[in-house]
Amino acid sequence: MKTTVAIFLSTRSQLRHTHVLGTAILSSILFLLLGAGFCAPPVWGATTITINTTAAGRQQLIDGFGTFTFTDTSLNNLYLNDMGCSMVRVDLSPNYVAPYSNNSYNCPGYNVAGPDGNYVRSYTGLNGSQPYTASFNGSQAQIAVMGPPAAGNDISANIAQLDFTGATMASAGALAQQGQSAAMMSQLGDFKLFGSFWSPPPWLKIASGNTFNSNFTAGPSNGAAFPFIWLGCFAGGLFDTSGTSEPQYNNTSALTQFARTVSATLRGFQQTYGVKFNAISIQNELDFEEYYNSCLYESTAQYIAVLNAVRTELNQYPDLANIQIEGPEDAIGTNEYEMWQTENGSTPIARNLQFVSAVESQAPASLGFFTVHGYGPNGISSTGVTTSTSWQWWTSGWTPSSNPSEGLPTTVSGISSYGRKSWMTEASGETDGWLDSSTSGGFPDSGAFSIAIKLHQALTTGQESGWVYWQFNDGSTPADGQALVDTTNMANSPKYVAAKHFFRYIRPYSYRVNTTVTGSSKLLASSYVNDANGTLTIVLLNTSSSSTTASITVPTYPAGLTSFQTFTSSNGKYWQPSTTSVSGGKMSVSLPGYSAVTLTATSPGETYANWAAGYFGSSSSANAAPNATPQNDGVTNLVKYFCDINPTRAMSATDLSALPKVTVTTVGGFPYLALNYRQNPNQTGLGVVLESSPDLQTWQNVQTQDDNDYMTQAVGNDSTTGDPIIQQGIKTNGNTKLFVRLNVTLP
Repeated sequence: MKTTVAIFLSTRSQLRHTHVLGTAILSSILFLLLGAGFCAPPVWGATTITINTTAAGRQQLIDGFGTFTFTDTSLNNLYLNDMGCSMVRVDLSPNYVAPYSNNSYNCPGYNVAGPDGNYVRSYTGLNGSQPYTASFNGSQAQIAVMGPPAAGNDISANIAQLDFTGATMASAGALAQQGQSAAMMSQLGDFKLFGSFWSPPPWLKIASGNTFNSNFTAGPSNGAAFPFIWLGCFAGGLFDTSGTSEPQYNNTSALTQFARTVSATLRGFQQTYGVKFNAISIQNELDFEEYYNSCLYESTAQYIAVLNAVRTELNQYPDLANIQIEGPEDAIGTNEYEMWQTENGSTPIARNLQFVSAVESQAPASLGFFTVHGYGPNGISSTGVTTSTSWQWWTSGWTPSSNPSEGLPTTVSGISSYGRKSWMTEASGETDGWLDSSTSGGFPDSGAFSIAIKLHQALTTGQESGWVYWQFNDGSTPADGQALVDTTNMANSPKYVAAKHFFRYIRPYSYRVNTTVTGSSKLLASSYVNDANGTLTIVLLNTSSSSTTASITVPTYPAGLTSFQTFTSSNGKYWQPSTTSVSGGKMSVSLPGYSAVTLTATSPGETYANWAAGYFGSSSSANAAPNATPQNDGVTNLVKYFCDINPTRAMSATDLSALPKVTVTTVGGFPYLALNYRQNPNQTGLGVVLESSPDLQTWQNVQTQDDNDYMTQAVGNDSTTGDPIIQQGIKTNGNTKLFVRLNVTLP
């Protein structure tokens, strides 16, 4: 059943069957259409938990969880259906077709020392004493020059120079195809594909003056100068951000060449696999020079130059303009210097918040949101299990009274000052045992259980909206420090289970809400509410070796929660299911020592039929029909059900204010055309979709049209009913005429 009621907000509106609520203008004119097809009593312990699901208690919106892509596609079902991952990350470092990739970009073969005796091919850049195209071992490496777009924004000639068939890209494409299918999007709530460039094309880099300082079998020799090619990897060096036009690039600069490479990579990948990117990072871990694909950015000026060039390039293509750029994607570290600035000898190296500050002051329109890696200073071991100080600095920065160390600015703003979300996009390093510790008999800070603690800290203190582990699977058994799951233990892999306590039931577009623990410093708790699904998910972590019991006061929203599915994991006993009942608005939860417990429940709600019967005595009467307007006010019963309005009396001013109202708001620095409306917290079974149109003729689902244009958030609670006030919007993107409607359907 589908009923439609049009509510126009414009300078003129005299259509029949139309209820005019007000006027809205965006440049020339804006229209709003509302389409509505529209057990034994528990014993309470001393430890108590309270949860605030009102607008005042809401924190960041959750985008999702996932890992880097993996090549064993037989694990896709485990990734999507069992763990419930809702995003995946891919390496976008360009791969080229012949002749550019000949001889692995003209480097020595595996365990071959090569002409220089160091197992690599070092070079000084496009020019210099050892130019990229210099003769080496009897061959010359070639440069793939990216040209300007042809008519109709055609960049197929650039795309043709790239290879999208490699195992990493192919597996990511297949996983994204499955994740972004209509069925899986409905099941998961969303599925985001994003990627990072580990390195630009090698010929765009120049010498950094640094050398590789390590040795391993068949690896680069100690002292090999960056940049170099090793087994086809584009290792180290500085990006040439000088802006100098070079004849080898058809009189364009390295900045232009990289920007064109990015656009060709993104469009080529999307066309090859029929998927959409949500976001990209222009450089993975920009302060590390390694033997694998890597590039060093010493200063914020270098980063800003590349960031602006790429953003400008993407903005000219309709299919790429809404792909956000995230960054700086640096390793968070464990001390204050790694949060602002370190040194390479006497050369200062900008870090985390220095990049954040530079972006906000010099290029705020070029970056969509912030990202960071949850690693210590060596870029390998995860950080933050016993302290969340680094996350506090990341979110809040510091002031003169809290300045952490000399030599740093006395006042530094954290990311929360800028109104942008943040994702943690890589962490790893834990061993597979649940209780593994870095010290004999010590706190379990280095095993699977520590992953759950790190997740908790990132989501609470760090206010992260997304959290992504390094590898899902890398072929090791048991799962090594890089991966979550192994193919022997599968869903019983301890690290997998620890992450699953957050990944599985905290769906995209859930809000983290304030959760307070009283009576214990060892119990960690976080909670998440999803308005669309009517779900409440709670994750508890007992960081004591002793078992404990906690009493949870169950909030009144979502309504009608009488029992929770409960999953408990402790050493050797993983994902044990049970049911926890609610009695008198409370429930009691037992937690073994060093355990994780996830509780989730979905509001039973009140069906339209029951709602109508409650007001009209029967849901089958004419006045009770969803499209009926018994008050002759032009607002159907279905709309009143959705907005929690009594259909048997004339609407009051409070009722009128509950109906969708148009507004223009700014979120993350971008303007949105949005609808604010009161939502019945007990409604269930409705389809609710924000749609947009350029002409009132063709309507598209905003969220599936382009996820980066869509926004939803709770903006308050109704002062009369206490119901949530929901805001959904679409980014205006400079449009001077835009139409939006909320399509509410009753199956």
